[in-house]
Amino acid sequence: MKILLKNTQPLLGDRLMFTPVIRDLKAAHPDWQIAVESIGPEIWENNPHIVHNMVKPDATYQIGPGKVTRGSKTSGLHITDAFRCSLQEQLDGPIKQGLFKPEIFLSDAEKNLRFIDGPYWVINIDCGPFSAKRWHQERWQQVVGALGDITFVQVGLARDNQYRLRGSNVIDLVDQTKIRELFSLVYSAEGCISLISSLMHVAAAFDKPCVVLAGAREPTTFERYANHRFIDMVGCLPCSARQACWHNSITACENRIGDIARCMDMVRVDHVVDAVKLYYEGGVLTKSNGRVELAHKRPLIRIITNAKCLGGAERSVLQIARMFCENNWRVEISSANQICSDFEKALPEQVVITNHISRPCDILLFYASDMVFNFDQQQFEIFGRLQAKRKVMALTYKLGKAGQVPWTKGWDKYLFLSTSLKEQFELKTQDSKLKTIVLAPAVDLEPFLKVEPDYDGPLRIVRHSSQGDNKFPADLSKIMAATQAHYRFMPGPSWLKNSDKIKVYPFAKEPAAVAEFLGGGSCFWYLLPEGYTDQGPRVIVEAMAAGLPVIAENRDGAKDRVTVETGWLIDSHDEIIDLFHSLDSKTLQIKGQAARRQAIEIFRPELWYEQIIELIK
Repeated sequence: MKILLKNTQPLLGDRLMFTPVIRDLKAAHPDWQIAVESIGPEIWENNPHIVHNMVKPDATYQIGPGKVTRGSKTSGLHITDAFRCSLQEQLDGPIKQGLFKPEIFLSDAEKNLRFIDGPYWVINIDCGPFSAKRWHQERWQQVVGALGDITFVQVGLARDNQYRLRGSNVIDLVDQTKIRELFSLVYSAEGCISLISSLMHVAAAFDKPCVVLAGAREPTTFERYANHRFIDMVGCLPCSARQACWHNSITACENRIGDIARCMDMVRVDHVVDAVKLYYEGGVLTKSNGRVELAHKRPLIRIITNAKCLGGAERSVLQIARMFCENNWRVEISSANQICSDFEKALPEQVVITNHISRPCDILLFYASDMVFNFDQQQFEIFGRLQAKRKVMALTYKLGKAGQVPWTKGWDKYLFLSTSLKEQFELKTQDSKLKTIVLAPAVDLEPFLKVEPDYDGPLRIVRHSSQGDNKFPADLSKIMAATQAHYRFMPGPSWLKNSDKIKVYPFAKEPAAVAEFLGGGSCFWYLLPEGYTDQGPRVIVEAMAAGLPVIAENRDGAKDRVTVETGWLIDSHDEIIDLFHSLDSKTLQIKGQAARRQAIEIFRPELWYEQIIELIK
């Protein structure tokens, strides 16, 4: 059974309440495939219960918390029940309630991400569009003042936080965390203080202590989590003697003091302070004297890239960005172009997109690609005013004006994809002091290392490329007609059609799909038109990681990747036909296994990270 569950709740707290029903439904029907469609797909990252990109579900259900919310004054149901009850009404069988908490799944990198060095509490004082929740600004300040031995990290949106907390024990991260970064921040915190807001739900997901200033707007039974200190006033005022009021706007509140609801005014500073202290008094938390520092002291790398499409260069940049994020760096991406939406979506959540190229950073990496042709234009004059402690230029396509235009000279390190391009640069600059190094493209090898190649049977030649007809040699058909091999292309040239010997596949972007395609071959070939240069190519790295021997021309990047142990470098296309006739499964296996070993040992993408950070060690 394949089902799609849909919801359009706009607020983060409500969207988090969507997550328990997926867990409970999967527990009730472990064989079902479940997909979701909601605003803010970032809450579903790493969720093991869902299927992404489901095609043709058997059933689609629109669900939401409305009925349980409306009946919350008397039903006693918790908000984590809401989506489950909504779905249960539409199914023929019950769904057992699981844990009373939302589910957020963090990657290891997210768990290790540190914004703050030392113990801290996260605090959110904004009420968003619900002004009836508001508490006195001066009382918030009094709370952090009374708890001077605790560091508080203020979060939220700038538009809702016109008042900022002050003090030596306050760190302001308002508007400085994306949703996944907020999750990481709470995951590593000791506890949270919040109004009834998304922060309390995030805290519940990670079983964190949380002091909630609730007033009398919402029922305790509906919102309170077991390990939270819930400061509510339901039953204390005539307007909420028996039930919470559920007013959103302060103007609808008939019992208020100025712009503060009376039930919120009744929440005193000592209520909040004592609630925090109880966690330590009871022993759930232990006081620490560790020094707390703003993790903005984490180093910052700014990567300048083309980003106008999701091509090979951009995929390498994505892999580099991921590695720096995983090693607890702050990462910024900047481009002179409009950033491609596919590229932006693929970026790790914590990466910041910026146009502030010249601002201070620890390392600036310029992944030049085809921008080298514009280096002498006015738009690049700003690169003469960089404030980076270290500067790295990756020349991965052509040299253009690099090494000639003044601002391109004297960088701390120059990285190349091929020895031939490196040697051209050194000859051009005549500077023996330059630090230059050749690296294979930064490719995540993991999907390709899972391929189990089959070398038996007829010779199966595979080739994939993202650039269409202009990457195929004119004698391609002649070569194929003269051999008995089978050929697979992803995609092929536009004029190539499927036949008994030829299979053309549509282009696929996802590495897993490319890996699956490569698994159907026993040898990879990469012949190019005369005069076409390719300094990587990342497709050769992927093929070798997949365990395929490679046939390529004895030039450019292929010359740095393919050895006599891992394949064949040819000087003329005339050699191809005799080579194909000579191949047998044993030779393919020996060279293919050697190709995979070389990929693991020499093509590690981590070399990019290691070569770059070497500059600041």
